[in-house]
Amino acid sequence: MIDLSTLLIGVPTRGSIHADIVNAWQDLHTNEGIPLPRYMRGHLTAVDARNRLRLIALASPATQFLLMVDDDVIPDRSLLTMIDPTYPLVGAPVMIQHADANVPFFNVYHRHPTADGWMPDPGMFEKIGTGPAVVDAIGFGAVAIRRDILAGFPPFWLTIDESGVASRSEDLVYCQLLTDAGIDVWCDWNARALHQPLVNLQVLQERNARAFATYQR
Repeated sequence: MIDLSTLLIGVPTRGSIHADIVNAWQDLHTNEGIPLPRYMRGHLTAVDARNRLRLIALASPATQFLLMVDDDVIPDRSLLTMIDPTYPLVGAPVMIQHADANVPFFNVYHRHPTADGWMPDPGMFEKIGTGPAVVDAIGFGAVAIRRDILAGFPPFWLTIDESGVASRSEDLVYCQLLTDAGIDVWCDWNARALHQPLVNLQVLQERNARAFATYQR
């Protein structure tokens, strides 16, 4: 495991966080000696919170890694074991439940000639437990970024379409920036982090109604 004094842990948030997640960090701190995270609220978005954490990391010469774990992800000790100077950027596979399809997938992607240029990594479920591997992109639900990468590349940003709507999240943009520069992006399939999203009951009911209608057909 890395020297914890070289690590800054941050939880970017829009202002809300699960009590279970706060308790999980407190348990890791009490039982494992893991530093408590900085809960960083973004002025407008979680991307703003990420950039505030980036500046804090760069302002401290001791900080060699920034570990960001989203406010809807319950951390696991394995997130620390994935951090290694070998990996410029490494993330944990975090399960996502797509809002419009009852098909879960991990936030690990490969480039694909689709509308937005990305698809979930094929064979993702078979890769769990197989260790670190180079990927095209990984979501920032639980991600560690080395200091020289933070210093050498621009801040995080969203791609905005002509209507002013975010068309691509900051994680895919950042990963593409690194891979285009010849820098490997990694996923550690041994790392674990539990996604605990807030669920809008109306959206959940509408999604289940669509799924049931499809089942009846």
